[in-house]
Amino acid sequence: MWKRSIHNTSTIAFLFFLLTGCKTIAILKIYQQKKEMSHEYNTYLHRTISDSSYSYQLLPEMYDSISHEKYALNTYKLKTNTNASGVQIRMYDQSGLLINGYEQCFGDLKKTHLLDSFPMKQIAHLPINKTLRFQTDIHLFCKTPIQKQELIELSNQYHYTICVYYAEWMGWYAESTLKQIKQYISKQKEEKILFIKINSSPKKTAL
Repeated sequence: MWKRSIHNTSTIAFLFFLLTGCKTIAILKIYQQKKEMSHEYNTYLHRTISDSSYSYQLLPEMYDSISHEKYALNTYKLKTNTNASGVQIRMYDQSGLLINGYEQCFGDLKKTHLLDSFPMKQIAHLPINKTLRFQTDIHLFCKTPIQKQELIELSNQYHYTICVYYAEWMGWYAESTLKQIKQYISKQKEEKILFIKINSSPKKTAL
């Protein structure tokens, strides 16, 4: 009974952070948000993880969609009508089914223990939308049918696909998440893993 009480208390505290903590982060970060061009976020990737391959931009017309039911990762945010986090991880199997995910609002990635096992560890209390599919999610960052088909065909050649959404203005969370995922992938010697990076900052139009 005592253990159950501790578990329930922890779950309630976690859900409270999901709502209040994320709003606090949003308030702190919203005025730091900046628009970026591809050379800027690819330079950031090189500086952070020395890898800008498979680098994409969240499409401007999809900024709102990533928070809606068809694309949203966090089911708790769906219920509370809260915007999606700018830092996310989405891991899919070879068929495109979502295995697990992470949002900045879950707290320090390392402390969630999601990366303690491979594939990502299942944590019962995390509000993950398990209906997501890679074939649908690519609409968030691939514009043309040809681009979408080519990326789907590419992902079919790998055992797993991991997408990390990030933005330089998200500071430590973005940098830490990218670095931890790179290290996580490097440890899986027997698995072929496609690592896709999606910049979630608004796109800046060249003058």
